[in-house]
Amino acid sequence: MAAALVLLLFSCMAMAFAAVVLFIIIKKKKKGGTTGGGGVATGPAAGDGPAPEFKTSNYNGKELLSSSVSAVKGLSGNADSSVYGDIPFAVPDGAPGVATSMKQKNRKYSRGDVKKMLAVSLDDSWPALKKHFGFEDWQKERVLALFIGQATKESTVRVDIETGTAKGYGKDSAHAYGPLQTAVTAFKGSAEQYGYMAEGNVPEMKWYEWTPQNFYDPMISNFMGFRKMCNQAIRAKNEVKAKDPRDILRRALKGFNTGHPTDVDKEEDWLAYAYQIGKMGEWYYKTKHLTDDVFTWTNNYSGHPTSFGNPYSGSQWTKNFDWIWAK
Repeated sequence: MAAALVLLLFSCMAMAFAAVVLFIIIKKKKKGGTTGGGGVATGPAAGDGPAPEFKTSNYNGKELLSSSVSAVKGLSGNADSSVYGDIPFAVPDGAPGVATSMKQKNRKYSRGDVKKMLAVSLDDSWPALKKHFGFEDWQKERVLALFIGQATKESTVRVDIETGTAKGYGKDSAHAYGPLQTAVTAFKGSAEQYGYMAEGNVPEMKWYEWTPQNFYDPMISNFMGFRKMCNQAIRAKNEVKAKDPRDILRRALKGFNTGHPTDVDKEEDWLAYAYQIGKMGEWYYKTKHLTDDVFTWTNNYSGHPTSFGNPYSGSQWTKNFDWIWAK
């Protein structure tokens, strides 16, 4: 009888111990979790300095940070008149009434605000960008700088810049809006309405519907711009078998601008767009102007600290992007 009681006691103790171990394992897994690429970028790169504090996103297409400007902390919303200068406020013909109020609100954001918006949109997009471009976490700050360079080229780091509207609202594939000048072609449903090529090949990223509320939302515009970049990277790898990450990047940038990532040898003039973005991104990264109102430009622009009218070309083109991968 005593032996049976001792055996029962040891059995109970073993079960209790196993339960404790299981509890610890589950707790550690929950703590580690999948963060969707958020957090401070770390890695072997020397001299990177502290990376921006990117918010961790719920990367499941349901609660993306990019769905709301209110998710971005530290926005000033007090841009002065110099940000737009003599660029008049305008709404394209045929635009829904909501376009006016959204565009007016967007004029209040400063260039520093735009950079912070890009950082949060990048956080949402980071897993897909890593997958399709081969980026690693330690490069995250550099990639942010690259896209600030693209926003410089496209909009001089402003929100309320709208182009391709000569035919009216949504009537041209070149109709674009926002810091990255994301075109209507990036949005779900635009192909059906206007006969554009649908960009449904990036299932990892939420595909926002073609609506004025989405088109004029600066955060969604940024997010969809990153999605369009992934679309072009996928095409570069599938259509021309691009493998070098620098080549994939330049082709994606060219495709973002022209609609296709091919024919880089025949269309080198269009590559100047990509190369200038690369050099401006390097400037933002090295000077650490990643959150303030300071910006540069691609030529001799009065009052700017430097310019990049003549980036590397020809056989030296990789030098425009080497800084992103340099360790």
